[in-house]
Amino acid sequence: STSGEGFGIPTVEAMAAGVPVLATNYTTTDEIVTRTGAGEAVRVSDEILGSWHVWRGVMDCEDAADRLIRLRMDENLRRKYGQAGRRAVLEAYSREKVGEAWDKLLTN
Repeated sequence: STSGEGFGIPTVEAMAAGVPVLATNYTTTDEIVTRTGAGEAVRVSDEILGSWHVWRGVMDCEDAADRLIRLRMDENLRRKYGQAGRRAVLEAYSREKVGEAWDKLLTN
């Protein structure tokens, strides 16, 4: 878990590798993880004021442990999340897609 990922590059890297994702239900988790079917959002138990005066979500340890146990016990669920995450990365976050967006931003 982390309390400091804005966009979530490590999350997208895991998805690209076909690894199911459990991420704190904070910032972009809904957009990147739950809507794509790549994994689940873990409840936030608290918030802390981190560096640069940015509020950060703290993962609920009990909720995270329950979700980890369920994933460990359910191979089909792991496969489903892993495949969905890989598919989402190829559709939205491939080098080509991201490069095209950067090119458009910088040249227009």
